[in-house]
Amino acid sequence: MTGVKKLTGVAGLHRRLSRCRINLSMVLRTNNGPLYYEVTGDGPPIVFVSGWAMSCECWRPIVATLKRRHRCLIYDARGFGRSQPFSVNASFTIEDHGEDLHSLLEAAEFYDAAIVGHEMGSLLLPSMLIVTRRT
Repeated sequence: MTGVKKLTGVAGLHRRLSRCRINLSMVLRTNNGPLYYEVTGDGPPIVFVSGWAMSCECWRPIVATLKRRHRCLIYDARGFGRSQPFSVNASFTIEDHGEDLHSLLEAAEFYDAAIVGHEMGSLLLPSMLIVTRRT
């Protein structure tokens, strides 16, 4: 199999399914509750981060276009949309949401991704840098 790149792990599964035009919906289990996310498309990765109290549904129109050339990740933040129920001990600080996003990026194997944020979603980037430095 010379010249064939073997795709392994979650990212490999995402890419194989996206070639079949299948969207991959998954739930990442965390101590603070489930995190619902979807991966679709193939190419350089883009992550879409919703604003406060918004589900990932708001990103569907742009993802429908960009998935032709990009691997797109959308998700419901802790306590919203399909990322429920959350733990009674869960908190909802910007740093907590940044840690959730970091966990999702690792689970989906999204490295060197462009991140598009709306409202609160744009505030996660500084906290992501802090979380990334700690790990």
